[in-house]
Amino acid sequence: MSARHTALRISNNLAPSQNTSKILYPDSTFTVYGRIEVKGHRTAPIVIAAISSSSDKQEIVDKYFLFGEGYFSLYLPHGKYSLVALSDLDSDSTFSNDECVGFYSDSAYFTVSESKAFSAIIGQLLIHADLQRPFSINSNLSFGYPMSFIGNNSFTTPSGSIRKLSDTLFSKEISQSGIYDVSEFLSKSGLYFYTLDESKPGLTPLVFVHGYGGSPRDFENIVPKIDQKKYNIWFFYYPSGQSLEKTAAIFYEIFLSDRIIKLKPRKLVVIAHSMGGIVARRALNMYSQSNQKISPVKYISLCTPYGGDEQADNGIKNAPVTISSWKEIASRSNFLKELNNYQLNEDISFYLLFGFKGSGSESGDGTIPLKSQLVYPAQKAALSIYGFNETHESILNSEMVFAKINEILKSN
Repeated sequence: MSARHTALRISNNLAPSQNTSKILYPDSTFTVYGRIEVKGHRTAPIVIAAISSSSDKQEIVDKYFLFGEGYFSLYLPHGKYSLVALSDLDSDSTFSNDECVGFYSDSAYFTVSESKAFSAIIGQLLIHADLQRPFSINSNLSFGYPMSFIGNNSFTTPSGSIRKLSDTLFSKEISQSGIYDVSEFLSKSGLYFYTLDESKPGLTPLVFVHGYGGSPRDFENIVPKIDQKKYNIWFFYYPSGQSLEKTAAIFYEIFLSDRIIKLKPRKLVVIAHSMGGIVARRALNMYSQSNQKISPVKYISLCTPYGGDEQADNGIKNAPVTISSWKEIASRSNFLKELNNYQLNEDISFYLLFGFKGSGSESGDGTIPLKSQLVYPAQKAALSIYGFNETHESILNSEMVFAKINEILKSN
């Protein structure tokens, strides 16, 4: 990663590129999301493309593919962009400049800047598309579908969100790429929200949040133990190297803001492993700060380093390149201090599950020390605390843990 960044800096000095900037400067790159509404044949393949207007040459900085109307997200650095919608109208598996069906029209250009962002998120954009009235744009656009694109339509979930846990998208290769190259990860999986099936009305949403370098596949042994006649099983899939503040804000926006997923009058359950618990807790703090009374929440964390990770401290001191999430997960970070000291709303029930199958008094679950899993402010915030003779990984495969989770789910 260090060698690649050195080469990219040299390249960017010679020929500045927004695509290079979003790799080199992830902390100055923003998640932009919105919704496209479509007239005409609603199940046509569509791509939202962000075309840079920051230099003389045209550059596609990010693309988001979907099937029919729905939500999109883009990963963009500072700058001006044209946001256009293209549709594969001639079914040749290619999107081109004469297949434009819509654009973001609030102004000539969409500007990404710090002043517009909340925790590095800019949202609620609306693009109208009319598949019966295509037009051409002054560009040489021509590109095909990505490997990960699923050409199906869903009535209850975002396009492409219904996946099997065996899907290549959840492979170790892709999930770990999210540590070192957030941009590359998001080009394959920029949706954040995934599920196994159509969401059923009236069921309680249950969201799984993976840990550092993980994916929804980490929960493949827990999912069958959940009563899917009572719960819609959802997954939050994020790049582990991304700023935790930004990741938590995206989680909040999707699941807790009531702007994208409407929870009232349903409950919400969140089960988070390892660093995923930090993401979920920060999002729940945002929910508490908003003073909204949208939905009761049950929050279950497994082996979460509430007191931080000293390996992140070492990485910040010694690594030639610092991963954004290390700065917040480091044991002495102000982020964690504020995270643990914030009081959760009374409608949030927090259950802290920890592992202690390590060797020695400091080892905890073999990865996260007990002093980090059981830092006092986290204990104080928890409604109940349960310990298991499990490692950091085996806690996701333990029948005793599954039984305790189901006991918590059944409680009032």
